[in-house]
Amino acid sequence: MKAKTKASYGLSDKTSDIILVVVTTIIMLIIAYPLYYVVVASVSDPYDVYAGKTFLLPS
Repeated sequence: MKAKTKASYGLSDKTSDIILVVVTTIIMLIIAYPLYYVVVASVSDPYDVYAGKTFLLPS
């Protein structure tokens, strides 16, 4: 009976993994920021939100 060995990753596998992680992170940030902004805007003063003073922290 042969022992199972781990397949070694080549350079292209590591490169594709890095690219996939970067693309997934960018997509996650694109989706997460508007959701975060809605939460921050819902607890902030409406006049500050309308004036554009609310960016990352509630006012």
